[in-house]
Amino acid sequence: MKKTMLVFVMLATVILGGCAPSATKISCRIYPELGKERFASVGNTIIEKEVCASRQEWHGLAGGGNVLVSECGKVELIFLGKAGDNIRINYREFVKDMARPAYFMEATYPANSKNITFRNTEFEIIEVGDSGLKFKLLSTPTDRCQEVYYR
Repeated sequence: MKKTMLVFVMLATVILGGCAPSATKISCRIYPELGKERFASVGNTIIEKEVCASRQEWHGLAGGGNVLVSECGKVELIFLGKAGDNIRINYREFVKDMARPAYFMEATYPANSKNITFRNTEFEIIEVGDSGLKFKLLSTPTDRCQEVYYR
């Protein structure tokens, strides 16, 4: 009886030990790098930010044991062009590479703006023309990211 109980306790420890939650690693990938001058033609990305969370999950012995699970979300600002004395920018969000329809928005700013802040992301407008936008990324929130890297 003691032997059976010992085997049961050891087996339960091994099985339940795999169910313990693992630490979640969060990382951000940002394009372009802060402070670098860039050019975006009409329809091109001004700023792209991807946040990923990855962790180990226990999927049981039949499910392969510990499995690495990653979930990513992406945000883009796209230059839509100049219309009169304004510049047009499109904002969109993606979760698991699927566009979120409720998270599309178009913003319009005066073409003579020096700095633009959109959803806590600030960039400097260097030059606006009919063919594109010359800009520099000044800041973007990374407060919820444990590690940040640039593409």
